[in-house]
Amino acid sequence: MAESDLHPKHRGAANELEAVLWLMNKGYEVFRNVSQHGSIDIIALRGTEELRLDVCSVLKRGSKEQREFGVKCLFKEDGEFKIEDILPPLAEVVCECGNVFIQKQPRHKFCSAACRNAHARGGWTGNPPARWKNWRLAGRASVRRRD
Repeated sequence: MAESDLHPKHRGAANELEAVLWLMNKGYEVFRNVSQHGSIDIIALRGTEELRLDVCSVLKRGSKEQREFGVKCLFKEDGEFKIEDILPPLAEVVCECGNVFIQKQPRHKFCSAACRNAHARGGWTGNPPARWKNWRLAGRASVRRRD
C-alpha cells in the first residue's frame, strides 16, 4: 500500500513514527505524547540538548502556546526531515477596500474573493456593496471595516 493510499489520519501517524525512527537514528532519546491533542508531539533528548517538536506535514504557523513552549516543527521536504522554528503569527492587513483582515498566507492580499475579483476588474468605485457590511456585522466573516 502506497503512502498516498492512506487516510490522512493514518498518514500523520505514519509520519510521526517515521520521525521517531529518524530521531533515534540521530542518537536522540524520544518520548511521544500519548494524547492526540497536545501542543507537543515529541520530546527528543540527546545529552543536554532538548527538542520539543510538532510533527507537521508542512512548515506551519503554530499556536501561541507552542511558541511559548519553544516548539519546533519537524516536517519532511523532498524526502528529508527538517527541523525549523514554527512560523510567526499571522498579521492583520488592510485590504484596498478598507477592511482589516487576518492574512492567513503571505500571498493573500484581499479580504475576500469578491474583493480580489473587483480589484482585477479595475478596483472599487466607491465603497463595497452595503450588503457586505450587514454580512460582516452578522459575524459571518473574520473581516472588520476600518473607520
